[in-house]
Amino acid sequence: RQVHGERARRPHNSRHGLERYRRLRCASLSETARIATVPSEEHHILEKTKQRFPADHRAYNNLAVMDIQGGRFETASKNLDAAAEAAPGSSEVLNNQAMVATRLGDWAKLALVVKRAQANGQSLAEYEAVLLIRKGQYKEALQVLANQPAGTLQALAHILNRDDSKAAAALNALGSSNESSVLYLRAVLAARTRNASELGKAVQTLLATYPEFKDQIAVDPEFAELRKEILATAK
Repeated sequence: RQVHGERARRPHNSRHGLERYRRLRCASLSETARIATVPSEEHHILEKTKQRFPADHRAYNNLAVMDIQGGRFETASKNLDAAAEAAPGSSEVLNNQAMVATRLGDWAKLALVVKRAQANGQSLAEYEAVLLIRKGQYKEALQVLANQPAGTLQALAHILNRDDSKAAAALNALGSSNESSVLYLRAVLAARTRNASELGKAVQTLLATYPEFKDQIAVDPEFAELRKEILATAK
């Protein structure tokens, strides 16, 4: 957490005083970067902060956030590695590392981040569930997610576990969400239950909002069997 409302004081001639001054000064520079109106200016300030205070994780983490926002996930990963080296137990850094590793498809890295979080008494339940789902351990993933808010991971795990009724309940719990993952899973569930009318509605809604999914739907094997059935019925 950044320090707000404190003015940096000159260091006292003690390790405690020097450390306090260093942290306050770094926090002051980080706050200056946060309120900068020009992104390039913010990035420049954070780079300077990183150079002056290489043992403080906040500048690295904030730079990583800017990289994520700019789609520079490889660079973000490197900055987060540096942040984690300085503060291995930072929940903010751990969550950002897990998110970037997932975005990059670096599952080995994600597993390491999840283990480090657990070693520091923290839980990254959603990311742990992602790893379990990838291993085909759907029931275990659902157990990990048992105390988490309703989300697409629960629905996905139920679909893959071939429990269509629970998958439908999980998706219904999300209401009228227009997130791409929700809409896509609604289409998958409709295909698995051979519900042609619901599939048509789901796909139409998905493509109206996210037309980039058209190519994915055209090749996704989840929809192949229903398409064959529709063609066979039409003959």
